[in-house]
Amino acid sequence: CSRHSVRYPAKGIRMEATIRTRRNEMLGKGAVEERRSTNGQVLRRLHPGWIRSRRAPGHHKIMNVRHSLLMLRGGSAGIDEGCKDGSDRCESKDEMEVEEEDGKERGKENEIHNRHIVPTDANDGCPGVLSSQAGKKPSTCDGCPNQGRCASGSAKDEFLRRQGLISERLSQVKHKIVVLSGKGGVGKSTVTATLAQDLASRGYQVGVLDIDICGPSIPMMLGVSGMRVHESNYGWEPVINDDGILVMSVGFLLENADDAVVWRGPRKDGLIEQFLKTVNWGSLDFLIIDTPPGTSDEHISLAQHLSQARIDGAVVVSTPQAVAIADVRKEIRFCEKVGINVLGVVENMRGLTAALPDIDRTKPAANFTEGTMRLVDMANGDDLTLEVISILNERLPNRQVGIQMDVLPCNDGVKDMCKEMKVRYLGAVPLDPSIARRCDDGSIFDRQSKKHCHSLEVKAIANDVLSMLGVN
Repeated sequence: CSRHSVRYPAKGIRMEATIRTRRNEMLGKGAVEERRSTNGQVLRRLHPGWIRSRRAPGHHKIMNVRHSLLMLRGGSAGIDEGCKDGSDRCESKDEMEVEEEDGKERGKENEIHNRHIVPTDANDGCPGVLSSQAGKKPSTCDGCPNQGRCASGSAKDEFLRRQGLISERLSQVKHKIVVLSGKGGVGKSTVTATLAQDLASRGYQVGVLDIDICGPSIPMMLGVSGMRVHESNYGWEPVINDDGILVMSVGFLLENADDAVVWRGPRKDGLIEQFLKTVNWGSLDFLIIDTPPGTSDEHISLAQHLSQARIDGAVVVSTPQAVAIADVRKEIRFCEKVGINVLGVVENMRGLTAALPDIDRTKPAANFTEGTMRLVDMANGDDLTLEVISILNERLPNRQVGIQMDVLPCNDGVKDMCKEMKVRYLGAVPLDPSIARRCDDGSIFDRQSKKHCHSLEVKAIANDVLSMLGVN
């Protein structure tokens, strides 16, 4: 532009004004300092105060800004011209400092991104197929069956090709949430099903992918047990339950529901990849992925296959006792290592909540059905339910009396862990026999009352998840 202003003064003035306007729209007014050199050239540099104000993650990156300025100036070699030493660029100390910090940040992101891109049969210490050292590091690559493919770049090309297929398949899925826990039996599938039902009841399009290969529970909980997957020209078509939730699980692929899935890691990895790149999810607001406990094959495969399609965040599930919390800590560390953002932790089975039964003295046997709470004499085991409830009804008419107690040790251990590890505490869901019954029946959502089991707790957790994802 300075050259134009010398040769064509009028045209140069108009171009300078246009470029200045466009630059201010892109970067903000005051982002660039301008001054003229002794020979009349216009010198520009990023304002140091503007640089310092944008060091926080999530703001403009210094190299992107530099590139934008270069494009505005027609691809000139540098931002500044006419430096005293005759070089193309002049950089302030602040500018160089930010570039160095930004480079370190990008390097860290790449390290996290590439760390888990490792073949299933690779040697220990594998640098990953995307690394510049792939197949070339003698200490780890010698003797590896993938060394030739990694060194030639074919392993990288194949991985990126498969990633492209997965990204294309999931391109219409707005948010991907994974439900995790380092401990088994804490209620991951229950949290997955209740969260999916709550989001669906709000009008969102929801899908649930069950990658618990050895113990798929989602089909039963969502009321689609025994259904079969059909293949169309668009891929595998997920099963749809009565509430419009799309479901995919290995449970739909078994000839017999009682068949055990005895697979090693590579076969599990292959099926998870097949689910991600073959299932025709279509347009979804949320895809919730239910996982088995631990940090093993399924979790590594999921993080690897979604490294480009990206997981929006993880909901980690724990129960109150210390033995569960210890394993949940490991799960959170796993998320940090593979670059999965932890949305928060749900404390499941926090206390027992159960209503006392309504009684009819004329039909004593009809008062007690399966799962009904009973009050007994601890000395001899005699059933005192009718007598106790009669007294309560006389003393507390028109009141629905129930019991709340801590079955598992509850000393705010989950809250303390969240505070220590700097993750969000999403809330607690009590242990309720009605939840277990409804999960077995596949009717977590009560269509008569139009409410979920513990709708207040689930709603609060869903609200927090939506807030973390920036969804209104």
